[in-house]
Amino acid sequence: MRTTTRYSVLLLGVVIRAQDISMAQSPLLPVWSHVHDLGAGTPPKLAWDDSTTTLYHAISDGWWPVQFDILVYDAEGVDLTPTPPLVVHGEYNYNENSTNRMVRLDVHDDTLEAVVHFDRVFTDPWDRYTLQRSTMNGSQVILIGSGGVPMHGAHHDPLGTVIQLDNELRAYDVNGWPIARMSIPFTLTTAMVDGKIFCGAPPSFTVVDRSTLTLLPSVTVPFSGISGSTLFTSSGNVVYYAGLNSMGNMDLGAFDAGGVSLWTKVLTPPGNSRITGAVVDVSGNFWVSVTQMNGLVNQTGYLYGTNSSGLLTDTYFFGASIDDIVGSGTRLFLTGQDAVDPISTYVIAFDAPTITGLHEVTLSSTSIYPDPANDFVLVNGLPLDTESLVIIDAIGRSLRKINGPFNTNSMVDVTGLAPGSYLMRVNSVRGASTMHFQVAR
Repeated sequence: MRTTTRYSVLLLGVVIRAQDISMAQSPLLPVWSHVHDLGAGTPPKLAWDDSTTTLYHAISDGWWPVQFDILVYDAEGVDLTPTPPLVVHGEYNYNENSTNRMVRLDVHDDTLEAVVHFDRVFTDPWDRYTLQRSTMNGSQVILIGSGGVPMHGAHHDPLGTVIQLDNELRAYDVNGWPIARMSIPFTLTTAMVDGKIFCGAPPSFTVVDRSTLTLLPSVTVPFSGISGSTLFTSSGNVVYYAGLNSMGNMDLGAFDAGGVSLWTKVLTPPGNSRITGAVVDVSGNFWVSVTQMNGLVNQTGYLYGTNSSGLLTDTYFFGASIDDIVGSGTRLFLTGQDAVDPISTYVIAFDAPTITGLHEVTLSSTSIYPDPANDFVLVNGLPLDTESLVIIDAIGRSLRKINGPFNTNSMVDVTGLAPGSYLMRVNSVRGASTMHFQVAR
């Protein structure tokens, strides 16, 4: 069982951008949070059980994990993890060139469901994907495998189970026997609404009849580029999607079960990013988590929020990855790993109705170099009306304020800053904008 520490302040998140800014926006503060000193072997995962109002948090047992401990909390963060903890087993690692990764965690009907990838890092043909389902007492109910074909998720209902592979859906009956399969476009997740499975990517979503696994008329939406990876979620009879595309943009949108587009939005996340989660709160606000990668390593996270009409209301930066996000309707739960101290894994909760942000001002010509920095950073392209520069740490504290006037390109001393993630806020007469940078020595 991991040692768990409870914090009443946010350790890893802070607002990054605000547009209007006649007044500063406060740091994003949690209702509760826990940090674990292990579990960073692979990205952690979350699942929320509406029927029991319980949060499940899967963390690995080390850098080359063989199993995943399932930590359990109520909505207020009270630790309900049994002794011994619930465990999802991976495959035994014969050497340090293999590891187990949890792709997805779900819970329903007092049953845990996990997709696990046994990754032979340098020998892809030996990779294996399994869907494991077990009761809360740890006994295994069913095990479905897809061999080396990547499995991204599964849907369980009274008809049985549908697993989602790279380019295929496979249906199984309630006993785990295969009954049907069909080809689909590549997709990271699917949504199930009104007996239909929605998958694919903008501009044309594939629609499948769940009971017969046959194609229905597709749904067409506006798009800003060909999407390579799309996540879906749903609320009521509305399907929400977020997809990264070939132009480096992120297409967000919503449409009803009949295929009528309700709204679309185009955002530009940081380069080398991937979408890690999407959830809708009780007010119809759509939240999307993105993690920026450094090579193959998750580094820093971004949380975007739109209102029920698709207007971007919130953008938050985290000095840690956001590897998963789930919601209870009124509360959001995030998990990830510290970008500086990768053996630190967190889970954190926010009240969704209180997360309301301001619109951003974009300073497209302003940049920071070098990143990561050692002793100094050069802030290039500062507006002529810049009044001050403020350095903010990963918990929202203003560490240093430099008042103007400034040259267009100005040097800032960072020798007194500890290695880690920081924000540089540019305050000007027109408003404010914030850029992310790191200090590394």
